[in-house]
Amino acid sequence: MALPVPEAAAQLGVACVTCHVVGGQLLAASRPSAGRQPDLPAKGAPHAVLRDARLDGNAACSGCHEFAFPDRTARRTPELMQSTVTEHARSPRRDQACAGCHMPLTAAGAAPHRSHAFLGGHDDALVKSAVDVRAERRHDGARITLTPRELGHAFPTGDLFRRLEVSAEVIGPEWQVVAREKRYLTRHWERQPSPFGLVLRSATKDDRPLDGEAVIDLPLDAQSLPIAWRVAYQRVEHPRSDSDEEGKIEGEIELSSGILEMKP
Repeated sequence: MALPVPEAAAQLGVACVTCHVVGGQLLAASRPSAGRQPDLPAKGAPHAVLRDARLDGNAACSGCHEFAFPDRTARRTPELMQSTVTEHARSPRRDQACAGCHMPLTAAGAAPHRSHAFLGGHDDALVKSAVDVRAERRHDGARITLTPRELGHAFPTGDLFRRLEVSAEVIGPEWQVVAREKRYLTRHWERQPSPFGLVLRSATKDDRPLDGEAVIDLPLDAQSLPIAWRVAYQRVEHPRSDSDEEGKIEGEIELSSGILEMKP
């Protein structure tokens, strides 16, 4: 059972101190020269900061974006609840820091600096830029191909129930749905009992796009009827049950959709 979030913490959310206060020190990203660089307060600033390389790389993000399930003592083998940093290490962009995409340089203000908008799974443009989507009609249904563009981690990443929904429907002469197929690309979970009587979730399959094409075949007896297809990024708040169809969707972004007509 989840404990209620303290009101003060809920109001604060992720604030400046979450990333910039480390060991009682106020940190800022380092200047081009390496090392720890004490700074005097800028004109009008309320405090000094310590410029430190700890805030430059992926380690600054790992505390919130890679961690194990809190029930690790009940598991024979600890399992990651979020695994973005490990995914990044496997990606073609492993040499680029997280800030390269999620905190792009901006010229707004007096000098160029990193944006603190933290673009992510709620940003339509960023989500849609993650993969190229191609659909083709086949004799036995539809084939959807997802090709990663410049992903630095699996897609989707972060919260453990986020997923891609890939679907296709055969449309009848009166626009009724004659047949439907659907797949989810995500980390697939299975409930497993533990020696302590708890019910644990363990990942049994991971088919999220990362470093190669994801090809999804949706078998449909379409005959000469059109096939409507769709790919959507979904933020699942809670699965509710073991059935993918019963997940509570907090929000979604449509990546692409279209109609596949019968070829003449």
